[in-house]
Amino acid sequence: MKSVFNFQLLLITLFLLMSSVWSLESMNDDLLYPYQGCHGSRHSHRQLREIQSGINSTYESWTAHVSSEKLPATTTRYFVADIPLNSYYTYEKNHVYGHYTTIRNPRLTFSVVEPAGEGCNGNSTATVEKTSVLRKCIVAQNGGYFNTTTGSCLGNVVSDGKLARDSHGVQNAHFGITRNGTIIVGYLSEGDVKALDFLQLVGGVIWLVRNGTSYVDEAVSLEEEDTEETGTLRHFADVQSARTAIGHDEQGRVVFVQVDGQTGVRGVNLAAFAKYLIDEFHLVNAINLDGGGSATLVLNGSLASYPSDHCKGAPKWRCPRSVTTIICAHSPDCEPVCVNGKCIDGSCICENNWHGEACDVLRCAFHNCSAHGSCNQSGCFCYPGWYGDDCSLPCPRRRYGTNCSQICYCENNSSCNPVSGECACLSGFMGKACDQGCPAGRYGRDCSFSCHCSDTCLCDSVTGACDAHINTSIYSTLLNVSQCLARNFWSTTQMDTPDVNSRQYQYRLIALLSTALGALAISLSLNALCMWRFVNREDNDSPASSTDEASISSESSDGATVRQANSLRSGLLRHIVHRIFPRGRYEKLNANGDVIEMEERTLLSAVT
Repeated sequence: MKSVFNFQLLLITLFLLMSSVWSLESMNDDLLYPYQGCHGSRHSHRQLREIQSGINSTYESWTAHVSSEKLPATTTRYFVADIPLNSYYTYEKNHVYGHYTTIRNPRLTFSVVEPAGEGCNGNSTATVEKTSVLRKCIVAQNGGYFNTTTGSCLGNVVSDGKLARDSHGVQNAHFGITRNGTIIVGYLSEGDVKALDFLQLVGGVIWLVRNGTSYVDEAVSLEEEDTEETGTLRHFADVQSARTAIGHDEQGRVVFVQVDGQTGVRGVNLAAFAKYLIDEFHLVNAINLDGGGSATLVLNGSLASYPSDHCKGAPKWRCPRSVTTIICAHSPDCEPVCVNGKCIDGSCICENNWHGEACDVLRCAFHNCSAHGSCNQSGCFCYPGWYGDDCSLPCPRRRYGTNCSQICYCENNSSCNPVSGECACLSGFMGKACDQGCPAGRYGRDCSFSCHCSDTCLCDSVTGACDAHINTSIYSTLLNVSQCLARNFWSTTQMDTPDVNSRQYQYRLIALLSTALGALAISLSLNALCMWRFVNREDNDSPASSTDEASISSESSDGATVRQANSLRSGLLRHIVHRIFPRGRYEKLNANGDVIEMEERTLLSAVT
């Protein structure tokens, strides 16, 4: 048991030790500065142009690789080689370990990436491992030079189309790619940086390979400064150290090369490095990037190179240095840029209901909402009056509104508008809920038409037919109107006459009586006219004698009195009487009040 406990304690100790090592920082002790003072060549861009013999341009351009096959985006190989330092050094062996990466379709798969935070503007630094996560780099390598004291970026930096650092014309070798897919390598003026519309741009020191030949010696003279920390620029080029480079081959593929080493101990110098890039990798143009303790290569987020800086607090270990920019090979970017989706391996995977190459076209269901709704990420939003997944179904009967969620309250079998819910009344009905019948003299939908019958003022409320059966309630209405006019007339004639003997009062009384009599005459004429057709119809259907005798009994011996009427011989008057004046039951009583006779007759209170 004791041995098991000791073994567990050992594992815990090792774990804590490794955790502390992994969290250690670099001492930044393997420094390889190209310049001691200000970074950059002492020559202006105009002077560089004049110094170059037989060359009109200060930079070279090459068409970047383009292929319809987006994958694989990049390939990395590990190499071990014996590289002589230069032609006049004689070493039996100079073992070099490093990585060689080719990048296809570099306009979409290659980027210069700033560290998290404010990047070059904020003098931020981070290890290549941490920064590579920001762009999901498959392969990441340290990029341009920087001030190890302040963390400020040196040289021009353009990251994904954004100018992150402007060197204001300082002349050092640069490598970049423009938006139109042209690779640019060489010395750039301040105007060139703005005019060439770079998508990615990173600065280095020493142009290694130009048009397939070594350009180290020429670059040393062009980029020379008076002094630097490890000696002159020539010594910087000749010293053994860890190195990194970026360039391109004849196919236009971007190439990363990283070599492990330690300044003055192992690695390669720039002349041997350039020769190896040409002989083994067939590069056309290439520049030297930051080396020494900065030289780092990361594969899929994990450190793959051997750093040369020692770790703070644990000098027997080696730690990667925090740097500013990195160069990154990643999965292809989508072109055009995905608007509403995710870019995966160069293709847009659209979110719900988004379509198109850039996922910028909304289209819902099979018929895109059937033109009865609007499409959004959640699906079809149907217009009022429609429902269903694709808004192809109209609202069912007695339903209306958005998603047909409202209920119609239309009576008499009327329908409602599926959008607004307004009732559409059938013929013969009117009102907001179609709950009212047409008034006398009106017919049709919403009772919007007037009756036009030659012998009556009434018609069928649905069709407007003149020979239709008229509801007896209409006659009751006419009777009520006539009786009302008669009561008003009677009330007018019974007014108290003022004790004023004036001609003006007499005129007013005569006018009032004339008006009342005229109204009564009009009412009786309308009743007679409306009944005429029905009189003729009944006479034709069932012939009857043209005269009826109506007797009103005289006063009997037991005290009952009966008034006998004259015969009504006119057929028209008989029908008017029957319809205007109701029929009732009359009882004959004896002196004791007992009923001795009962009969049904028409009440003619006005006929003697």
